[in-house]
Amino acid sequence: MSQPTPKLDDWKCEECDGTGMDFADCPECQGNGWVDDEEDGGTMTCPTCDGCKCETCKGSGERP
Repeated sequence: MSQPTPKLDDWKCEECDGTGMDFADCPECQGNGWVDDEEDGGTMTCPTCDGCKCETCKGSGERP
């Protein structure tokens, strides 16, 4: 017997849709958790969502 083919999205955490972020739709960082820091040219934690990781997958984006 052959096993059913898994869907391509079977690995994704259902809570964050595989982003690993608590606020995957953050308008400031688009779910990255960081933004460009205009003062020093680097990056910094997003001031809107504070870079919070998904509690379900602990930030991995994968199903627990």
